[in-house]
Amino acid sequence: MAQWNKINQDYLNQERSLFEVFICADQFGNIGACGGNNQFELNVSAGIMTEMANVHKFGSVVTTNADYDTVWTEGGQYEFPGNAGTVTVVSTSTQDNPTGTGASTAVVQGLDANFDEVQETFELNGTTGVGGTISFLRTHRMFIEYGNTNVGNITASIGSTVTCAIAADMGQSQVAFYTVPRGKSAFLKQFTATQNKNQENSMRLFQRKPNGGDRPYRVVTELNLYGSNMIKPYSFPVFFSEKTDLEVRAYTGSNCTASSMFDLLVVDNSVLGIGT
Repeated sequence: MAQWNKINQDYLNQERSLFEVFICADQFGNIGACGGNNQFELNVSAGIMTEMANVHKFGSVVTTNADYDTVWTEGGQYEFPGNAGTVTVVSTSTQDNPTGTGASTAVVQGLDANFDEVQETFELNGTTGVGGTISFLRTHRMFIEYGNTNVGNITASIGSTVTCAIAADMGQSQVAFYTVPRGKSAFLKQFTATQNKNQENSMRLFQRKPNGGDRPYRVVTELNLYGSNMIKPYSFPVFFSEKTDLEVRAYTGSNCTASSMFDLLVVDNSVLGIGT
């Protein structure tokens, strides 16, 4: 490596000057990280550390019964699709189209039949459904990419079942569920729950291991509220293997708005030394 001598205004010459150069970097190539990762969280969030990603899932629901609701804007119990299929996207407003006053395009993100990450962009056509070409097994995020914020409620469906949704004027889905992609593992860093009414409410995060419907849901953690909010950070993150379904459910009375969010660090299994 050539070195410039500022005083002499000349390159150092190995024949007349002895020198040694070393550079500190972490295992992912971040320069300057001597003895550890340099700005680890910022590098993950910025996508510099491609072997890792932060996943922030959040949702809100207006509960309509005293049993439970999945925390997502559609309300009611969410059912993860049993089979992959193409997605149809539609709005409740005719203004959500390229020539209207609302949204022009929406992006759907999720997993295919192999649990690999996929996404597709849909040009909206108001209240007329627009079909896609990519097959999805999971749809865990949808957002408006071009145009204005959506005027109507926008839903993504596989067959006749709604699998993701954007509430009017939000521009982004609010769904507190997620599935860990193939070849990756997830670590739960924090779980948060809130509500707006003075009544009992249990917010529970459930997991379901791979292989779908023949495996039971298991509660991971629970926050009990009464007109309050709670944040649970984890000193030792909770581990989830690839293809695990995660879902937050609210157990409360009716006519209460409840919200929840959870933060995951998603890591390539190759980094962890885990085979697939």
